[in-house]
Amino acid sequence: LECAFRDVIVVRGDGPMRPREMITMHMPQQSELPATEESSVQSDD
Repeated sequence: LECAFRDVIVVRGDGPMRPREMITMHMPQQSELPATEESSVQSDD
């Protein structure tokens, strides 16, 4: 789990935020991975 969070970059924006204010999270467009052949083989069953 720690390895997954090491690669996370948080952009808080330019505006001020209060402590413990929730940050809206968005996935970057390039993070979408194409379906692998293995997953398409499993769906054929």
